Amino acid sequence: MSTLSTPKPATPASPDRLLNSQQAAEILGCSTRMIYRLVASGDLSKVKIGKAARFRLSDIEALIQKGAS
Repeated sequence: MSTLSTPKPATPASPDRLLNSQQAAEILGCSTRMIYRLVASGDLSKVKIGKAARFRLSDIEALIQKGAS
């Protein structure tokens, strides 16, 4: 008799979760090019991990709130 492992419950997204440019663009409903324009203008900060750029979920959410107000 084989035992199946029970699935782990999904964890809620942490505000400090790091996203790649594609994920950030999907949340904001824009292109990855726009993500880098937001970085260049200072409206969005990036975290460098090696050569890769990542974006904090909390920064994306703050940008959404800023745009909504």
